[in-house]
Amino acid sequence: FAQVTDAELSALLDDAKAREGGYAGPSPLDQQLTATQKKSRIAAIARAGTARLCGGKEAVEKRLDKPFAQVTDAELSALLDDAKAREGGYAGPSPLDQQLTATQKKSRIAAIARAGTARLCGGKEAVEKRLDKPFAQVTDA
Repeated sequence: FAQVTDAELSALLDDAKAREGGYAGPSPLDQQLTATQKKSRIAAIARAGTARLCGGKEAVEKRLDKPFAQVTDAELSALLDDAKAREGGYAGPSPLDQQLTATQKKSRIAAIARAGTARLCGGKEAVEKRLDKPFAQVTDA
């Protein structure tokens, strides 16, 4: 193990992420990949990362009631947006469950923005600590 380079470890990690995201092609560790294989592999790595941000593949499968391989990119994106909205304090229904009203959409978008701002400031916990109050009481001003 001491002779394994950082580049080799990074390649192994990328390969594991690609497999987690559904990539079933050859590994770049074993052979030169075609442009199509590279594109497919990169997409699988992105899907795996999005799934992790949504609680993992198992959580995605449970939430959508289907195998991860059948989950579309649009569904993954909606789950990620939902996770961001909840992080920002949105407590309304998910667009995966029902059609949202204009007010619900506006509230959800604002919560996604608040969550993003909190992440840029070090996370909700850092904001709460700095302002000495719960995140739900922090105003946008």
